[in-house]
Amino acid sequence: MCIRDRITNLKKQIRIEQNVSRQQSKKIEEQNQKVKTMEMEKGHQEEVMEKMNKDLKDFISGLHSQNNQLSSDNERIQKENSQLASEVQVLRQDLKQVKENEQKYKDAIEKVKLAFYQSPLSTVSYTHLRAHETGRNLVCRLLLEKKKNYYSIFIGSSRT
Repeated sequence: MCIRDRITNLKKQIRIEQNVSRQQSKKIEEQNQKVKTMEMEKGHQEEVMEKMNKDLKDFISGLHSQNNQLSSDNERIQKENSQLASEVQVLRQDLKQVKENEQKYKDAIEKVKLAFYQSPLSTVSYTHLRAHETGRNLVCRLLLEKKKNYYSIFIGSSRT
């Protein structure tokens, strides 16, 4: 082999190695691009995870606030229920007393009716009533009679 053949072979070999080197460089470049893309996606995923984490913490905080509010409402309602139960008890006692009084009044009315229907009824004369007339009643009766007479005179004279 001569030197020229060797040089030609070496040039071919260099070209082949350059092509291989270019191909490897492209592969490395593609790998680097994939790594960059994955890093960007990982960074984006971390941002999304942080935002989700923050949202979840806010949601849990809101639930704690609602729970505290519900607890306070529950305590208030329990107090009101206790007060209402006391008021209901008082009203039941009052109702019982009213029913007892109602029965007593019904019994008393029945006794009065019975006494009234069993007693003999008699008429009383006008003279008897006048005998029990007081001075005040007498004055009122006389004034009414005077007024009655005055009007009958006035009305009678206007008709004639």
